[in-house]
Amino acid sequence: MFPSMRRIRQQIPDEEAIEILEKGEDGVLALSSPDGYPYAVPVNYVYDGSAYDRGRLIFHGALTGHRMDCIAHNPKASFCVVGRNTVLPADFSTEYVSVICFGTIRVIDDDAAKREAVETLGAHFSPDSVGQALDEEIASTWRRLCMYEMVIEHMTGKESKSAMKRRIAAARGE
Repeated sequence: MFPSMRRIRQQIPDEEAIEILEKGEDGVLALSSPDGYPYAVPVNYVYDGSAYDRGRLIFHGALTGHRMDCIAHNPKASFCVVGRNTVLPADFSTEYVSVICFGTIRVIDDDAAKREAVETLGAHFSPDSVGQALDEEIASTWRRLCMYEMVIEHMTGKESKSAMKRRIAAARGE
């Protein structure tokens, strides 16, 4: 169903792709809008590997708006995270690692699941505020808060040729 990566030598192992997702804080969510145009929006996220085979991505947002219209129109989505990106001006290139996930996105309707998702997000972004401060923030935004998840069905990570060369040299102790 999903095409193989064209530059297969530059594909990183799933474990490394997951590590990039775990460390990341933001990425670009791509959706299909009802008017036929693609809609890509930068969002904060947290990766949760405890659920589903490949894990899930958790997002938050408003209860209404273009993003919600797109999700209702077509729940298939992709999400891109750039783990590292360094411009190499002398080489007219960049050194990067990135991950693209494909999956199905849905609004989390159940209150207990919504609470668990927002706590997971809060712990990721504000680990020192877990407890009363997080509880107060959740309580103050609960009625207008939408939590949604993307179950990852397919994922590929890629590194640039220069990142691949650096990794190989480091493994050799060079």
